[in-house]
Amino acid sequence: RPVMPLTSGRKLRTTYILPDPSSDYARAFIRRIYIAYGIRPICAYTSSYERFCLEREHPILRSSLIEAAHDVRDWSAFADSIRDRYHVVAVIPHVETAVEVTAALGEYLNIDWNPPALIRMFRDKVLLKRHLAAAGIRVPQFRPIESPDDLATAELPDRFVLKPVDGYGNRMIGVFGRDELEAARRHLDFEPGVRWMLEEFVAGPEFSINGQVRTGGEVEIYGITEYRRCTVGSCHTVYDHEFLCPTTHPRFQELLDFAVATMKVTGLRRSPFHLEAIVDSHGPCVIDLGARLGGGLVELMSLAHPELPDVLTIAAHDYIEPNDLAVGNVRWDGHDQRLTMTVYGIAKQRTVIHCLHGVKEIEAMPQFLRWHIRPAIGDKVYPTDQLYSTPYWLDVWAPANEAERIALVERIRGTIGWNERSSRVAEWLALIRRKATRLPHRLLWLLHRVGRSDNGPL
Repeated sequence: RPVMPLTSGRKLRTTYILPDPSSDYARAFIRRIYIAYGIRPICAYTSSYERFCLEREHPILRSSLIEAAHDVRDWSAFADSIRDRYHVVAVIPHVETAVEVTAALGEYLNIDWNPPALIRMFRDKVLLKRHLAAAGIRVPQFRPIESPDDLATAELPDRFVLKPVDGYGNRMIGVFGRDELEAARRHLDFEPGVRWMLEEFVAGPEFSINGQVRTGGEVEIYGITEYRRCTVGSCHTVYDHEFLCPTTHPRFQELLDFAVATMKVTGLRRSPFHLEAIVDSHGPCVIDLGARLGGGLVELMSLAHPELPDVLTIAAHDYIEPNDLAVGNVRWDGHDQRLTMTVYGIAKQRTVIHCLHGVKEIEAMPQFLRWHIRPAIGDKVYPTDQLYSTPYWLDVWAPANEAERIALVERIRGTIGWNERSSRVAEWLALIRRKATRLPHRLLWLLHRVGRSDNGPL
């Protein structure tokens, strides 16, 4: 597609906003939108230290492909400061935490995308599931929890889940039985200020369905993955691995139809989505739904559909303007010959890696595709209780056979390891290495803050 710069009636410079561009997706959008439209983003940072680190780790964030960069303390004031200088065509929710900001800035700047109230609904699981249930889409029985005392005010399911209303990344998920009220109360006290909800526990295989809702409401599915979870300590929903489902999977068509029906009733347009569903004897049930790209899945979906523009390119075009790029072009021919799998590392205790083995051996495997998180000497490891505390995270080509997939996961887990040979010298060297890489960075940032002359906080 040729470069097609967008213009506004007021002859303002056309731009879009990237809130906290910390993800790989954000930086990929910068390149794709510039190639397609010739426009550059305003990067809006809520942490000056994070901005300092990101701009030095990723040169693209301080390159000529960036229109401007701001430290932001108040989104309303930020919107006022750019309203008369720029024609803002989009705010891109490249990660879950940017979705609410997208809604706020969309309202402040009157951006022609989805209604802000609709986007905010995707950050409130109670509102979203009420909407879906009213439209006839199956969701678990649920209710908001205001305090631990609420657990005793109504009849509980035999097994139930406690989760934050605005949660993501498998964070702070608790699964309890009716006779485990004390443990459930302690879970609700885990972090002050969190809004909680209670759901019935739905037992069955869990899937994610990923795709894009186009300008005219067309729902396109790019891939379905099946999760495998495990228990680590008291956490029962830790990611173990997930794999791309072949079209011959017995639930494939059912899940595809369910996702299309679900997305149509949301009213969402011009947006990627990530839907998580559990299937039991009653069929699919919505567990979670995000109006954004699925974490770490974009490249896998694109590999499975080489006849399409990659998934990021389609999402980029939809964020910027209404369009018909590759609408209706999804084909499943050859999809089953390009199956992939994601393997997540699991740690059971807190430590610093001072002795590491197996990384190069994994990279030499013919099935290896890429790392999302590559472990290294000096990394601090935490007990795995959510997606972002996994010590390593990688993609591989997947066998179609279940037994072969499990064998490959076990082989990866048996290949990579750390601290199996304890050594005081190695421990001290790892700690020194960790401090040596972090302390100079912090000092440079302090010097930068003293002498900075770039855009200050708004």
